[in-house]
Amino acid sequence: MQGLISPSTPLLPASEITLIYFVSHLAKTVSYNTLKLYLFAVQDLHRQYNFPLKLPKMFRLQKVLNGIKRSQTPVKLDRYPITIQILQSIFNSYQPHLSCDLNYIMLWAAFTLAFFGFLRSSEFTCNDKVFDPETHLCFKDVTFVPNIESPNYMLVLIKRSKTDPFRHGCTLTLARSTTSICAVMAMKDYVLQCQPSSAGPLFTFTSGKWLTRTSLTHELRDVLQHCGIQPQHYFSHSFHIGAATTAAAAGIPAWLIKVLGRWSSDCYERYIRTPQETLLAIPKQLSMNCSTNCRLDRSLLST
Repeated sequence: MQGLISPSTPLLPASEITLIYFVSHLAKTVSYNTLKLYLFAVQDLHRQYNFPLKLPKMFRLQKVLNGIKRSQTPVKLDRYPITIQILQSIFNSYQPHLSCDLNYIMLWAAFTLAFFGFLRSSEFTCNDKVFDPETHLCFKDVTFVPNIESPNYMLVLIKRSKTDPFRHGCTLTLARSTTSICAVMAMKDYVLQCQPSSAGPLFTFTSGKWLTRTSLTHELRDVLQHCGIQPQHYFSHSFHIGAATTAAAAGIPAWLIKVLGRWSSDCYERYIRTPQETLLAIPKQLSMNCSTNCRLDRSLLST
């Protein structure tokens, strides 16, 4: 680029070809959005020196920008939801109620809490290099009611969340169920058998390493592979997606799903995966509704 500009070439106003070289060079190291910010700064500089720069009318530059945007578009990952059936398969694989492997007992407690608590991975894993009891989930944040020996439900304090930037915190209430995939009983067994330290994260491997987002995904895929489920489309966020999907399928109202998942907008709707059987039943439902309306129309006409 230096060879294209001689000492006598004025820097302002910048020509379209100069801006094309500029954005092409930036595209090697920065994202498209950051690149646009650089262009706005250049445009502002021109405005300060009374050189109006009409970027939208530079058609060649716009074509280059569109090409950069397309080339940098990340591949959208297809994330599958964790379902009740998958949790049951994991339970059958881990056998936490019979297992002597404390890591399995810990992971089972983490999996069920993530699902029934509608948790994001950042809300129960520790991804920072330094543990902070003021933000990360600890043993003291879990309370069994009335007691740990025979709990009816448990309270879990979430101190930080994506939708809670000011860290007001929120307390989840998870009731005990009579099924094998009960989050309360899984947490009870984990606490009594593994005795997590009060000075560290709630979920810790026997090696002393914390449960991170990366290790959560790794362990999840490992057990899914063992269950005969193709694991490549499952991630730590699959629990959050699965909880919303299962709740919608169970007929839980939309406003309550929004509350349970701590969504501040209606974006939760894009997490819900519609089952194939539901889609297949739609034509029949529409036909029945159409038949009902036709009968009503005929009755009105006859009166």
